[in-house]
Amino acid sequence: MKRIMILAILSLSLSGIAQERRDNNRKEKVEFTPEQRTELQVKKMTLDLDLSAKQQKEISELMQKQQAKRAVTRDEMKAKREEMKKRNSDDKFAMRTKMLDQRIAMHTEMKKVLSPEQFAKWEKNADKKTKHVKMRNNKKESKQK
Repeated sequence: MKRIMILAILSLSLSGIAQERRDNNRKEKVEFTPEQRTELQVKKMTLDLDLSAKQQKEISELMQKQQAKRAVTRDEMKAKREEMKKRNSDDKFAMRTKMLDQRIAMHTEMKKVLSPEQFAKWEKNADKKTKHVKMRNNKKESKQK
C-alpha cells in the first residue's frame, strides 16, 4: 500500500514538473522584426525554388508590402477585438472577402515573378502551409472548448 502511495505521489509531481517546462518554452518565443521575417522567407524560397537575384529582389519587395498590410490588419483587429465577438454575417463576409482579395493579388504577383515550374512548386508549398495552419487552429479551438 505504501508503494502505491509513493508511486502516485511521484507520478503527480513529475507531471507537474513537465507542465511547468512546457509553459517556460512558450515564454522564450522570439519575435522577429518584419524585415527579418521577410529576409528569412526570401532565403527559404531561394533555397526551395532556386530563385535568381532579380527574383529575390522582387519577392522581397512583395513580402515587405505584404508584411506591412498584415501589420495594419493585425492592429485593426486588436482594436476591434470586442466588436468581433458581436459581428454579424455581413461583417464576417466582408472580412473574408478582403482577405481572399489580398491572397489573389499576392498569387497574381508571384505568378509574374516566378517561372511556371517555380510557381507550381510555390503553390504546392503554400497549400501545405495552409493545411498545417488549419489543423493547428482546429486543435486550438478544440482545446478551448
